[in-house]
Amino acid sequence: MKTYSNHKFNLVEDDDIVSNANNTDFVCIILTMICILLIIGLIAFSIYAAKAEAKAYSVQMEQELCNLMEFNGSTYHCEKGLK
Repeated sequence: MKTYSNHKFNLVEDDDIVSNANNTDFVCIILTMICILLIIGLIAFSIYAAKAEAKAYSVQMEQELCNLMEFNGSTYHCEKGLK
């Protein structure tokens, strides 16, 4: 039994209709995957940069505390790695 599809009143047999994947769909899938990987990479880089900045700030604050305590003549001794 033949079935027909109506394309603006031109009856076309379903057997004649071929669904082929469009190249645009393939490009869009590739671009979407690249965007997702780029977003993941940017998030990972932001986390790494924030951790590095927090560590540098911590070292700087510890050095300033050390300098302040030594300036006031305290018995506080700085760690050897800070100077």
